[in-house]
Amino acid sequence: MSSIFSFNNIFTNTRLPGFQGELDPSQANTGSRNWNLLVVGQRLASGAVDALDPVRITTVAEAETNFGRGSMLANMLKTVLDNNPGNAVWAIALDDVAGGSGGNAAAGSITLAGNASHSGRIVVSIAGKEVGVGMVAGDTPNTMVSQIVAAVNAASDLDVNAAQNGGTTEQIDFTAKHAGETGNALVVKIRVEAASEVTAPTLTSNGTITLTGGTGNPDIVDVLDVMGSDWYRWMIMPYTDDTNLTALETELENRFSPSKQIGCRAFIAFAGTYGAAAAFGDTRNSPHVSCMGTGSSDTPPWIWASAIATVCSNSLANDPTRQMRSLKLNGVKPPRVQDRFIDTQRDLLLFDGISTYTVGSDNSIYLEAIITMYQENAQGLPDDSLLYLNTMEWYEMYRYEQRVLFAPYARDKLAEDSPTLPKGQPIMTPKKAKGLLADWYARLMVGTYGWCEQPENYEPQVVKNGNRLEIIDNPNPVENNRQQFVRSVMTL
Repeated sequence: MSSIFSFNNIFTNTRLPGFQGELDPSQANTGSRNWNLLVVGQRLASGAVDALDPVRITTVAEAETNFGRGSMLANMLKTVLDNNPGNAVWAIALDDVAGGSGGNAAAGSITLAGNASHSGRIVVSIAGKEVGVGMVAGDTPNTMVSQIVAAVNAASDLDVNAAQNGGTTEQIDFTAKHAGETGNALVVKIRVEAASEVTAPTLTSNGTITLTGGTGNPDIVDVLDVMGSDWYRWMIMPYTDDTNLTALETELENRFSPSKQIGCRAFIAFAGTYGAAAAFGDTRNSPHVSCMGTGSSDTPPWIWASAIATVCSNSLANDPTRQMRSLKLNGVKPPRVQDRFIDTQRDLLLFDGISTYTVGSDNSIYLEAIITMYQENAQGLPDDSLLYLNTMEWYEMYRYEQRVLFAPYARDKLAEDSPTLPKGQPIMTPKKAKGLLADWYARLMVGTYGWCEQPENYEPQVVKNGNRLEIIDNPNPVENNRQQFVRSVMTL
């Protein structure tokens, strides 16, 4: 006989006596999951994991074994882990572009001049990391260059290799470990520390250099293909060239689409002056990419991006609507005081798609305003609707929670509202859907998560259109306490 109720796994067309019970956990699912943070960068040939093989990373030792100690990707992952990621960390490695295909490593040189007149120490700073060697009175430039080269190469986690120039032995030649434009952001400095005010050897005018000549970034399209349909909610992108960024922006827009719903926000960083950062920001317009203007920091931009993405993803996983202002970054160094962006410059950068930071009295980096690079709508008019990264993150999770809400009804029938519909049957109606949404919005979005407000004004429109349930939703997301304006009027 037919059953009055509808069961999932019990077959009612049976005459055998006895009890049958089934468990339906669909109404108890909270949709809680562990989100993925993807780190992309270049590997060294010494790495154990091949390029384009996604691998989950939990320790620095794993990163260095898998991608080579001192590789871009291993150093990025170390920064991620130093910032205590609360999400699953995945890595996809890329190989350098070969020299015959346009891949060249950035390079630069520093020359020492004069014998050491006092004992002391020579400190070499490479991409913000320091290596020191002893200096004894009477040491010649050749001797000190040899010691510096040995110390730099022994510190295998550095971004460069060093060599004593064959023709000018007082000269140290530094070469980035990876080919690519990214090497042009590597800063090398040498300073002398001695007990006497009269320090020697003296350094030639190029005691501080930025490497140059790097060309040929790997193709990010290869990574995008490997990502497939896996949901990486955040991504760290080391490249800022137009070709790679355009490909990335197109892919992220596709992943965010209603048919995909696996949205991903990418974090990048740009090193350079205020003018250069503003000009770069004006060339992009994606709501799925967030760029930090680092200024003239010794820390390379891909390390900045790694720290920012980790700290932001930790916060966003807990609450996508809460701003990231005042969160501290580990593993990055600020520019010198005189080189930092002033208030006016940072304000203008926020109109150019560039996020900003501040520097505390402890010389630590604190996030100030994290925005997307979206600036204009399709009509070419200024558009601040998707200015803050929180907006994109809020909708990503709001939509996800709606999917969780309707998932238990995936096999339901669909009918118009009617008092004659049988009870106990899995039938969805516009009235039922509207009630589910209203309760979900008030109870979860407002009352539990605090992602939205004003449940009294929440009034979704729901209609049945053939086999389709169509809904016009009107959520009201919460804002952030970003500014406080006070006017104090004194009276006698």
